[in-house]
Amino acid sequence: MITEFRFTFLILLLITGSLNLSGQVKVRLYAGEKVDGAVIRVASGSYELVAGGKTLKRLNPGDYIFVSRESEGIAVSSPGAPGFITVRAILAPQDENSMFDIRVADSGSTYSVFNGTLHLAHDLGTLMVINETGLESYVAAVVEAEGGYNSHPQYYMAQAILVRTFAVINMERHADEGYDMCDDVHCQVFHGICSDPLIQESVAATAGLVVTGPDSTLLFAPFHSNCGGLTAPSDHSWLKSENHLQSVVDPYCSFSRNATWTKTVSVDDWIEALRANGFTGADTSVMLTLNFLSRIRTLNIGGDEIMLSGVRNFLGLRSSFFSTVRDGNNLIIRGRGYGHGVGLCQEGAMVMAERGFSFNDIITFYFRDVLITGMENARRPVGINGLF
Repeated sequence: MITEFRFTFLILLLITGSLNLSGQVKVRLYAGEKVDGAVIRVASGSYELVAGGKTLKRLNPGDYIFVSRESEGIAVSSPGAPGFITVRAILAPQDENSMFDIRVADSGSTYSVFNGTLHLAHDLGTLMVINETGLESYVAAVVEAEGGYNSHPQYYMAQAILVRTFAVINMERHADEGYDMCDDVHCQVFHGICSDPLIQESVAATAGLVVTGPDSTLLFAPFHSNCGGLTAPSDHSWLKSENHLQSVVDPYCSFSRNATWTKTVSVDDWIEALRANGFTGADTSVMLTLNFLSRIRTLNIGGDEIMLSGVRNFLGLRSSFFSTVRDGNNLIIRGRGYGHGVGLCQEGAMVMAERGFSFNDIITFYFRDVLITGMENARRPVGINGLF
């Protein structure tokens, strides 16, 4: 989500279900990577290493273990103790201040810090690493990863409510794989414990708040970096139109960093992008100069319907809100905004907060006919996951 989702859009049914209010989220770490091994170190508090239903070792600050993938399980070892192979292992915290850090072997990455429980297992040729943490801790971490730095508390509060809503509505997205959410843009970006006190305070101030419709059903409430002055309705990116996700004129983001952009591509690449997205005609000259003052979903040329979101993805453009002009064998693409454009515009929301708008003002500006309420008053939709 900064923010780009290739989601499966939630097709809501008329049936709704109760929420899981356990307050814990299982997040698969390094979900987009093949992990062969990792070094895990206790940063504070203490942990117990559990495998096969038995507590094998207590780990204190500075203690660490090595974990690696084997053909039929995982190998676990630590200095001064014999190693062993098991199907799964758990690092269980012994107090609420316990934290650990991880560095994935051979990745060159630095240590990332986490709290809560760590689950380790073998999964389809990779080491599966799952962090089980509290919902509010998860929300703060995602806001820090997705929402940017040095912003106003009211913006962070609005962002926290949207992040929490997405987490609760998608809590079982990966249930058949043994966890709730992944740590990349398929779900929400998560890098471990939030280190920003202002974000932590903003999340705490909105603890438990989510976005619902008038019937108390949780709503899909996406966000993106910059809308270019005009948000997009939901059917520009996903399968159906939703009443709360309509186009909104946004006067707040026009002078922000990601408001405009320019990219030059070859005419051949442009035509290839159109053909990859449904153009079958022979005359390509009619498609080389486009001038859009408003957002459109499709180009209709000679009976062919071409999704601009597909053209955007093919060419790696910042948005599907653009105009073009030919320059010899090239095409100059001048665009507005960054991201899918649906829902809350982050840079617009930042400006709104700086100008004195509250988190409630911000959310109700970008989403039509919504309520902000506690999770205990909300109902989770039960439906079919289509393309989010």
